[in-house]
Amino acid sequence: MKGFVYSATMLYYFFQACFRYRVSPIHFFNLQGKHIAKGYTSKYELNGYVPQKNRLRCILLKHTDTVAQHTKLITTHFTFPVILKPEGGFLAHGVKKIQNKTQLRHFLHVIQGAGVDYICQAFYPYEQEYDIFYVRNKRTTRILSITQVTLPTVYGDGVHTLRWLIRQLDIKHKPTIHKLNQDELDTILPEGKEHTLSYKNSYLLGTAYTDRKDLLRKNLSAIKTVINTIQEFKLNRLSVRAKSERDLLAGNFKIFEMNILFPAPLSSFDETLPMQERRTIMKTTIANIFALIKEQRPRITLRKFLHLAPKHYYHEYKVVKIGKKC
Repeated sequence: MKGFVYSATMLYYFFQACFRYRVSPIHFFNLQGKHIAKGYTSKYELNGYVPQKNRLRCILLKHTDTVAQHTKLITTHFTFPVILKPEGGFLAHGVKKIQNKTQLRHFLHVIQGAGVDYICQAFYPYEQEYDIFYVRNKRTTRILSITQVTLPTVYGDGVHTLRWLIRQLDIKHKPTIHKLNQDELDTILPEGKEHTLSYKNSYLLGTAYTDRKDLLRKNLSAIKTVINTIQEFKLNRLSVRAKSERDLLAGNFKIFEMNILFPAPLSSFDETLPMQERRTIMKTTIANIFALIKEQRPRITLRKFLHLAPKHYYHEYKVVKIGKKC
C-alpha cells in the first residue's frame, strides 16, 4: 500500500471513529499528554522510559553545537557503527547508519544548520527486528500486533561488489538504494557476510513487513512484563531487535524506538495480506485508540491544539527536508 493511500485510509477511519465515539479529533493529540509539548515527541526523552536491560545507549546532539563537538562526543562514547536520527523523527526520514569517522563528519556537515536536534544511538547488531503494537487500559495490557521487519540486506560472495549485489535484489526503488549506499558501492563483501543497506523512509523503500499473528497465540507474559514497566504510555508501538524469536518471547530484546504520537501496527504494510484484511487491521486499530480516548478522557483546549499543530507539522517539514539531503 502506497504511503499516500495508507495515510488517506487511516484518516478516513479516524474521522469515522470521531463521529462514532462522539470524540473531538483534537483530543487524540493529547492522549499522550505532556510528551508533545515541543510539537513532537522526543526520542531522547522516550529512551529514558525504557527499562535499563532493554535500553540502548543514546545521546542528544543539539543543533546549536558544532560538528567538532558532535564528533568528539560520539567517538568518545560509541564504537562504530552508530545510528543518527532526528530527535523528533518522521517516517524514518533523515536516519543514517554511520560506519566510520569519515562518514560521520560528512553526515554531520549535511545536517548542520538544519535547526533540528539529532540523537546518536548505539547500533544493535541482532538480525531479527519486530514492531510490537499495544494498548493498555485500566484493566489490562493488550498486544494487538507483532510485525517482523526485514530491512534491505545483501550477502557477500567474496567476488562481486555491493553495486552488483544490490542489482540482484528483488526490491523497489533500486536507484534510491544505490544513491543512499554510494560510498560503499565498490566494496567487495567477504563470502557469507551480511550487510544491511542504508535506506530512506523504510515504510516505502525495500523493507518487507510480515504480520506475525501466530506469535499472538503464544505466551507473551515476558513481553508484557517489559511493557508494564513503561507505565507512562497507554498506547505505543515498540521497535525492537532480538537475537531470535525465542529471545523476543523471553523479553530479551533491545528497544531502539518508541512511537507514541500516531502509532499504528506495521502489519497493515504486509503486502502478502489481502487488502480487506489490511483495512480491517486499520479499523481495529482506530477503534481501540478511540475506546482508550473515551476511557482516559484526555482534555486539550482548542487554543493549545492550534498552538501545537503548526509546531508539529513544521518540524515534520524540516525533517523531511533533511531526509532529501541524506
